[in-house]
Amino acid sequence: MPSVQSYLEESNIAIKRTLFDNQIELMGKMTKALRLKIDEDRYGDGEIVIISKSIVECMIVYPGNVPLLRSRSDAVTDTTSGQNIYLMDILPIDLYAKWGDNIEKHDFIVDKTRDENGNYTKFILQVSDLVGTFRDSLQFKKWLCAPYNGPLTSDVQFAVDTF
Repeated sequence: MPSVQSYLEESNIAIKRTLFDNQIELMGKMTKALRLKIDEDRYGDGEIVIISKSIVECMIVYPGNVPLLRSRSDAVTDTTSGQNIYLMDILPIDLYAKWGDNIEKHDFIVDKTRDENGNYTKFILQVSDLVGTFRDSLQFKKWLCAPYNGPLTSDVQFAVDTF
């Protein structure tokens, strides 16, 4: 026989998830999520192929200061080659999205913000993991992202540029 606490948890989970979605809607901002799939062969070589694009309402929480010149998708200098590892490359960036958005591991998120001159700066993030909190059922989930500094195919670069 389930406990009273278990019964209350089960009956309130839909309400909790709806409230979480409402919080994202009120506190989040519109961010374009490019759903990309890495199509690998048996040798582990892969090519990034866009399988869908969608607009999602989400909150992106960056950990402190963001290195602008290394993270921008429109950077003038070559930011993909370098000998140094930057802390921003390994710190997780928290992403909160609605339950129905179905963001998955390895998806790409393009975050578009304005700089000091009013121009758009685009950050390309890749979802590295999904974490959640459980009681009797999954209470909430968030995605951990990292800046993507690798090469992009022409289709992906075009999608980022036209966003």
